[in-house]
Amino acid sequence: MNKRLKTIAALLLSAAAGLSQAAQYDFAGGLSFDNSVARIQFSVSSAVADFKFWTDSFNSGTNFDPVIQLWSMSSPTSGVLLGENDDFSGPAMAGQSSADATLRLASLTAGNYLLTIVASPNFANSASYADGFALDGATPGALQGLPGYTAHISADGNGLNVTAVPEPGTWALMLMGAAGLALSQRKRKA
Repeated sequence: MNKRLKTIAALLLSAAAGLSQAAQYDFAGGLSFDNSVARIQFSVSSAVADFKFWTDSFNSGTNFDPVIQLWSMSSPTSGVLLGENDDFSGPAMAGQSSADATLRLASLTAGNYLLTIVASPNFANSASYADGFALDGATPGALQGLPGYTAHISADGNGLNVTAVPEPGTWALMLMGAAGLALSQRKRKA
């Protein structure tokens, strides 16, 4: 009988573990200048626990020094800063080196959020997204180190809905491709 109870308990624990889902999203991109901002939009449809956002791209100085911010957005241009980090503190996530950044929150409630990645020292000007970043309006300068980054989001629960916002260079490439298609269609008709 004892063996049967252990088997049932193991099955129940397995089923409970299956109900608790963890989601992870991975991103890679690049910043063109020291005042560039990468944006990752996401929404939470139902509360999630153990939310983490981190970079693992500093590569001991090969790449630029990333700074990350988490914003709670009330509209596309209005939001409140929930956290900002320049260098990780506490235990490192896999792959991180000294100047990578980490934000951890015990939970996130339903709502719309924005994650931003910038190069140090382009910190948020205030707790209001509308106030922008320290290097807004400055003459763009070359980044110290390579412009590439990798970033990751994870949380427990199934309420995360993540969408990466294309960077300006990506938009330009997409527009040039669309223009090329339109031009080739026009030539074909003529």
